[in-house]
Amino acid sequence: MLTIVVGTSLPAHPETVRILMAANEKGQSMPLEKLDSIVCRLEPTLDRRNRAAAQIARRRRPWLGFSLKDGAVTFGKSDSTWFLGGIAVAAYECR
Repeated sequence: MLTIVVGTSLPAHPETVRILMAANEKGQSMPLEKLDSIVCRLEPTLDRRNRAAAQIARRRRPWLGFSLKDGAVTFGKSDSTWFLGGIAVAAYECR
């Protein structure tokens, strides 16, 4: 499992994400055939002041994952399966 906390190098309000590579705990690149099995999910930041975002978040449990086969996943367009609706991302998790 890989969990990346926002602030490291990933944005809290991503527009688009694509899985391009993965590394193991030693920092070595994983073989391309293993990328097919990786699924990433976002953990939303729920803010009481943003009721609309909280309502979207409640409807989306568990949050949809994305993988290599999904290509570029768009979070900023309302017609996207992964639309965030202004919700900030607290963490990214890939397994």
